[in-house]
Amino acid sequence: MRNSNRREWEQFAFAILENSFKMCRKGLAFNFISPFVDFHQSEVYYCDLMKLLHVIRDRMSRFFEVRHNYALFEFTVFVYPEDSIRLKHPEAEMDKYFSRPDA
Repeated sequence: MRNSNRREWEQFAFAILENSFKMCRKGLAFNFISPFVDFHQSEVYYCDLMKLLHVIRDRMSRFFEVRHNYALFEFTVFVYPEDSIRLKHPEAEMDKYFSRPDA
């Protein structure tokens, strides 16, 4: 964050993620420093997971995964466009889980 305040940094970071997602075809992967650390620094952004997940769901896609299962004090998020998930599940009975063009 350096000299930015938390709100400015989040707006900047979330805008970059949103713009990147608009350009992706298969998915977007990124990482942030986890809020679950053993040491805090004032200039470092520790991502609020719930805020991030709401941004992802509201502005990008409901198809995402969070990986917080490795030794570093960070987590990785993968966000997928609906079309890429739909291709993996072409069965007619799965249609109800995807948005409809006329809805």
